[in-house]
Amino acid sequence: MSIGLITSPSSWSFGTVVPSTWLQNVQDNINGLIGGTGPTLKALQVDGVGGNASTQPTGTIGVSATGAFGTSTPTPTIAVGNIYKELIPFSYGYYTCTAGASPTISLLGGFNVSSITRSGTGVHSVNFVTSATNGANAIVVAGASQPGVTQLTVYGLGGNNTACAIGFNNSSGANTDPTAALTRITFVVYGI
Repeated sequence: MSIGLITSPSSWSFGTVVPSTWLQNVQDNINGLIGGTGPTLKALQVDGVGGNASTQPTGTIGVSATGAFGTSTPTPTIAVGNIYKELIPFSYGYYTCTAGASPTISLLGGFNVSSITRSGTGVHSVNFVTSATNGANAIVVAGASQPGVTQLTVYGLGGNNTACAIGFNNSSGANTDPTAALTRITFVVYGI
């Protein structure tokens, strides 16, 4: 079996005899895809229609299906093992910051983050490069390591499609600026 890129002549006229090696390569590649032995894919776009030219960036998978949102329990079910748009992170990052009301915030890594700023006492605003399409349905998960901060509040996006907020609270539940340098704050945004 030979796995490789299948290229066709730019113009095959009606009645052209297709070489047997070309047909064998097509068959081998299809069998490889079905059997899990190759070929690899440059990108995959699942648009729910099929037959369209893909615009998916190299090395990525694009999913078009969305799950059903529920406002009461039990919520609508989704097929187990399937991937929906809401299950793919919209934004992710991790950063450090110094203590006090004028912190130095340093992004260590992530994607779809344009900036992270202190927007109020004990609140950091994570601003996105590309806005969300439905921030009201977004879910933000965050974690931090900090002495003196007993609780982390994630405000989510609400009606805001451009940013989410992460807040730091003291033992009374009031917002407080960190009193020591935060070693790492990690966040991920789902549900867009």
